[in-house]
Amino acid sequence: MKKKTLILIFCCIICFVPNIVFADDSPDKDIERITSMVNAYYTSYFDTAEELIKKSNYIVKATILPESENLCLHPIWGYTKTKIKIDEVYKGNIEKDEVVTLMEPYFDYYDEEYNVIYECHSELYDKSEVGKEYLLFLTKSSNKNNNNNYYLINEYYGRYPVPTKERGAVSVENMEPEDFDLYDGYIEDYKKIYSEIINIYQQVF
Repeated sequence: MKKKTLILIFCCIICFVPNIVFADDSPDKDIERITSMVNAYYTSYFDTAEELIKKSNYIVKATILPESENLCLHPIWGYTKTKIKIDEVYKGNIEKDEVVTLMEPYFDYYDEEYNVIYECHSELYDKSEVGKEYLLFLTKSSNKNNNNNYYLINEYYGRYPVPTKERGAVSVENMEPEDFDLYDGYIEDYKKIYSEIINIYQQVF
């Protein structure tokens, strides 16, 4: 696959799930929740881990913290502002133990007319797990008012879970999409780059 940059207008593809989940923490527990997918509006594709490393402004190992905030900018565009703690720094001017905001490409949109909450996620991206460590490839907001906000350099290739000691060595070929915190879909290219990442960052994996 040739390296390319695509700038796409968000378009929402509603994927109805057979079992409706109700929001326990919503004011109205009868609000229907429906999983929805939105296409990435900016995605850089990479053929190799080397390209990913070169393109990234920051490379860190970080732990996901419980603090998060939904940011719905448009019915088909938004983020979740997730607090992360920097555990190790491999590239970029960022401090170890610093707490910063990761702009994760998923969000909730409430449709008042139909009393429905759409749980929107970009492509195959599923939310990061609280307390879990990830190797993150990041860029930073150019807006001075949001100077502490960091974005994945790629919504698909920008995040790799760090295995726990209990799990032991990573066997990428035997892993399923949920092991990477991804929805079901084609992940062979992701697995290829993940394998390369493991070889490069052996101290992490």
